[in-house]
Amino acid sequence: MCRSTSVRRHKGLHYNLLGMELYKKIHLDPSLYQKPGWVYFFTIVSNLKAPYFLGEDLNKQIILCLKEERERMKCGIYVYCLMPDHLHLLCGTNDQGISVLDFINQFKGKSTRIGWKYEIKGPLWQRRSYDHILRKEESLEETAKYIVSNPVRRGIVEEWNQYPFSGFLDNFDL
Repeated sequence: MCRSTSVRRHKGLHYNLLGMELYKKIHLDPSLYQKPGWVYFFTIVSNLKAPYFLGEDLNKQIILCLKEERERMKCGIYVYCLMPDHLHLLCGTNDQGISVLDFINQFKGKSTRIGWKYEIKGPLWQRRSYDHILRKEESLEETAKYIVSNPVRRGIVEEWNQYPFSGFLDNFDL
């Protein structure tokens, strides 16, 4: 899609001069993604919603990549769950101003290269991700339970702790 100078913005939507909606801006102001102490809930969907994450070896490599990027970029990952066609993360930034969007983009790039080693062609993930900044009234514990219960809701396991591709990494010290 060509974004020319004839695009107008109104309430997060982008319009051309004829008033036709071109695309919706899905992320907030970038500065909101680097606030220390804030918690972000991301869902990253596989490209074309393909069930790439069915094999144990690839899944372990993707989770290892997630942990390595967490260390490298100094972002907190409170909860994660790698499902067959998407990844849920509850994460936060640090006091060094690292953006969780930068963290997500770095992870997506590196994990895509891992996918290529497993003969996945093209991008591993959709270009965009879904995110939500948790508000004070939202319970971190309830959101974490929602994330790790995803395999139970999908009928993959009976108890959340039976699923090997989810877990808690960092404490909620907020």
